[in-house]
Amino acid sequence: MKLVLLSLACLSAVHSSPELAKKIHRDINKWNADVACWGRENALKFHVGLMQAAEHCSSAPHHNLLKPANPFLALLTPTNNPFQTLPAPSNNPFQTLPAPSNNPFQTIPAPANNPFQTLPASSNNPFQTLPAPARSPFQTLAQPVKQGFNAQNWNKLWSTVFVQPSTRSKRAATDGLLETDEDDFQEFLEDFADYKEDWATKMSNLTCVLSKMNMLDSSLQVNIKAYNQDFWNQIDLSKTLAGSDPVWRNMMITGYNDCYSIAKSWPQDTLDKNPITKVFGRHMIFFKCAKKVEKKCCMEAQADDWLTTIYGQDPSFNYAQHGLPSNKYERAAVAVKVLHEAASDEEEFVGDFFYGDHHM
Repeated sequence: MKLVLLSLACLSAVHSSPELAKKIHRDINKWNADVACWGRENALKFHVGLMQAAEHCSSAPHHNLLKPANPFLALLTPTNNPFQTLPAPSNNPFQTLPAPSNNPFQTIPAPANNPFQTLPASSNNPFQTLPAPARSPFQTLAQPVKQGFNAQNWNKLWSTVFVQPSTRSKRAATDGLLETDEDDFQEFLEDFADYKEDWATKMSNLTCVLSKMNMLDSSLQVNIKAYNQDFWNQIDLSKTLAGSDPVWRNMMITGYNDCYSIAKSWPQDTLDKNPITKVFGRHMIFFKCAKKVEKKCCMEAQADDWLTTIYGQDPSFNYAQHGLPSNKYERAAVAVKVLHEAASDEEEFVGDFFYGDHHM
């Protein structure tokens, strides 16, 4: 039995790619960082909730098309859709409402060119999803996760960004190293259709997960209230590294609001260049910025804890008179940088040996 287990372990090690090892290492580092910053109980609650949301959104059974697997494909579905886009307050910069063309925060309105709209299946409906021939690159297959997906409307969104020729003629490659024919081009179109459908499915499931995690509100817009209030009321602040300190909490909340303002004011014309960012570009900007805020604030809290543990602290010392920040977390980040810059080559070499990857 031991020989079998050892053989399986060796086989697994042989087939593990460097990229897989990096992802595993990334996930472990993320868990350890969350435990250090938020406490084990809070980190466990978040990660378990994330796993449950991902499992629900990717594999939950759905009995009819009125309850699609993910809200990204159901922005404009019948009223009994639990993820329906509801009217939002007028001051919501991420609101999905038909608005004038000069509205920089407009998200695609509801006309027929909305690729996620599921229209009534009447015989004269040009956007009806019907069984297509097997050779059709845009055929919508019956899959649980992709219920209600309208390939024609989805392709229209792409065509508004990547302008395509109005007519097609038989193509013959010239001056190329490989000979191609119409079948090769047709195969490419089929691959391109699969690529677009995969992106739709990924974004749908991600939107579902973000909704389950309360990071998006009922209108599928950034839930800034959760970042500013709800989150802090739901965790045990006493278990966090610095969450009990109002100064540190204010740093986090200020950072979130800055991210919200950046996403709100981002030029729309830059988002219109890609089909995904054209719909959810401001969401993507906010979440990427918010992750940077969390990483920065947690690092500064850990730096302060490390310096205090190693060197102690003197509350009566006036750091401001020496040009150092009065905020102890910002000051800790500066102090760590100074210590690293002042280290000798020998000290750097020792640090690289114990803390870094070995390339000697």
